[in-house]
Amino acid sequence: MADFDINMPDDFMKELFGLSVSGTDDLCTDMLQKASPALETSMKKRARRATGQMAASIHATKPKKNERGYFTVVRPTGKDSKGVRNAEKLAIQEYGTSRQRAEPLLAASVNDVESQVLNTMQNIFDREVK
Repeated sequence: MADFDINMPDDFMKELFGLSVSGTDDLCTDMLQKASPALETSMKKRARRATGQMAASIHATKPKKNERGYFTVVRPTGKDSKGVRNAEKLAIQEYGTSRQRAEPLLAASVNDVESQVLNTMQNIFDREVK
């Protein structure tokens, strides 16, 4: 749903800072784990609260790595007591329907915490490479 796209190539990190590849993995994972709760909190605050089930289901996934770099995803999971997917509720809130106006929250949530997330990640990075 919402993400921060930060690419840190393993070879570059290893060459500049003398970190092992596993050290780079640990650093990137730690940065994402410590920074993602801010986005979780921001999204939960902006989520419509008819019952609160969708907001309560918003969580960050464990950090992973693919060909583009390291990432985590902050999104609602599961279904409510009526069987409606929480991700579908978020999409309806974000984009609206023919009967319901849109109440976008993703971009606003990211904008609210962008500097906080970047500062958290920078502090962890500085602590580890100095």
